[in-house]
Amino acid sequence: MAKRGPRATKAQWKEWWRLTNDEGMTAPQVARKYKLDTRTVKRGIRQLGAAGDDHQVRIELKKDGLAKHMKELLAFVGKARKLADRETVPDLTPLRAVFQPKGKWLRPPDMKLTWQADRSVSAMLSVEDTLEWAMLRSHVKTASLWAAIEGWKRSAEKLAGVERSTAEGIIGWLEKVTGLTALAGDSPEPHASLSGADELYARALSDAATGDHRLGNSEELVKLDGPVIMVASHALVVGLEDAASADAMMKKLRSEMRTLPAKLKVDRLSAALKEYRAAAGEVATELGYLLASHYLAGTCRGCKVLAT
Repeated sequence: MAKRGPRATKAQWKEWWRLTNDEGMTAPQVARKYKLDTRTVKRGIRQLGAAGDDHQVRIELKKDGLAKHMKELLAFVGKARKLADRETVPDLTPLRAVFQPKGKWLRPPDMKLTWQADRSVSAMLSVEDTLEWAMLRSHVKTASLWAAIEGWKRSAEKLAGVERSTAEGIIGWLEKVTGLTALAGDSPEPHASLSGADELYARALSDAATGDHRLGNSEELVKLDGPVIMVASHALVVGLEDAASADAMMKKLRSEMRTLPAKLKVDRLSAALKEYRAAAGEVATELGYLLASHYLAGTCRGCKVLAT
């Protein structure tokens, strides 16, 4: 048996009135939808009608709808601001895209990066293809916000290009020093390992972000584990014929690694990362101003629907 609901609010009365007047539902259907007694629904609709005519009720419903619309858009602005705020200190998890097929690229996490055959790249925010983004663009005409967002995207493209160049540079350096092909999987043939290259790349990223010199000092981490040359806990060269060959190769790698940061131009990576962080910070600031206003000027298609 349907239960008598607790004392209903005016907002509930408005929703019941809307369903019966605009969507053609009967009071019993509304009661079943909300698991209420039919008399509760009828009483709410009746009391709402007693408070004003149908025209006034519709005005109130539109006001409620516009308020909810504004609240949801501001929540979306808050979400976008968190993306920008987080990216001022981006995640430096090692990129593995160069070491994967089809040129997939995994960074930055809040950007969709599309690589072209000519190695150019275009960036799009992960939230740009949403309905909320389209409505926000209609509401907000602040030129400084959209200029900041475009600047953020351009800096992401620049950073991705430098990161790709750095990662590929490590692979090229490793193949040149060892005279071996860099492979991702296991092979019985002598080869350089992309797992070790990935570890060197992580150290290059860390140096760019922190100003440390982990990559240039990594020669101490290049050691022998039987016939395998390791960097930290990652295989760097695998499958050499004997211990003497492995030892000679290890010493060569240690020597060459001291000049690796300069060859990779880690300073250029550091500058691109700094530019990217600054651009993300500008976007976070602009979106923060929007949030502080608690209101978005202008209109969108959603507003126009509610206004009809």
